[in-house]
This record gives sequence, C-alpha cells and structure tokens, in this order.
Amino acid sequence: MMNTIRHIRVVLLIGVLLSLFIGCGENNAVDGTVSGKITYKGTPTPEGCLVFFVPEMGALPATGVVGAGGSFTLQIKGGPDIPAGKYKIAIGTPVVEETAEEAMLRVQDNVKQKEYPEIPEKYRDSETSGETFEVKEGANTYELDMQD
Repeated sequence: MMNTIRHIRVVLLIGVLLSLFIGCGENNAVDGTVSGKITYKGTPTPEGCLVFFVPEMGALPATGVVGAGGSFTLQIKGGPDIPAGKYKIAIGTPVVEETAEEAMLRVQDNVKQKEYPEIPEKYRDSETSGETFEVKEGANTYELDMQD
C-alpha cells in the first residue's frame, strides 16, 4: 500500500513538472503578415504615404510605406510578423525631411509644404478613420479605397 501511494505521488509530480516545462517553452503567440493597396477614389495613394495599424490591445503599432501603385507591406520592429488581433487604421502623409536652411527659405518665400488632398482628413487618425482590420495567422491582405 505504501509503495502504491509513493508511485502515485511520483506520477503526479512528473505530470506537474511536464506541464510546467511544456507551458514555459516557446511563445504561443500567433503572427501574420499584412500587405495590400491604398487608393483614393480608385487612384493609387502617392508613394511615401504611411499606413498605420494601431492595435486595440496595447501592442506596438505596425507601419508600412506606400510604394508604387499604392502597395504597402506592414512591418513592426523591423520585421514582417504582426501579432494577430484587431487594429484601427490610419493613413499618413509622407514625411518630408528638409534642412533648417531649406525650411527657412520656404518660410521666407511664403511657400507652403505640399498638401495631400488625396488623403482625406478623417483617415489621418486611427480614431476617426472608421477603418479596422483583424490580422489573422498567415498572409493577410488589406485594401482601402478612401472616399471623402
């Protein structure tokens, strides 16, 4: 009887230890990739515009740069794997880099920076765009044709 109880304890201990080791192994998070196309009334968004996928649950946002034909591929932390989940979307204008001298000349000559009417104001903020997307495991495609 004593040996039977000892065997049961050993089997239970082994079971508990195995479950701990299995649970502490690899990260079970599911990732996907996202690519697609952004247009405005059927016309490709200008190259250099930015696509932002802002997670609903506290992860880092994923970003992409619009290339030829309005295409983009998202990245996060320098890689293409995006955590699965729900995201709010925003489209930003290209980042214009200029030297202090160029900025001073532009201001002195009263030259405005280029405006982007092909990105309606509501799409520039993930809270007002009304656009959402759920990233799932594997390859995902997101296409948006912005309207006024």
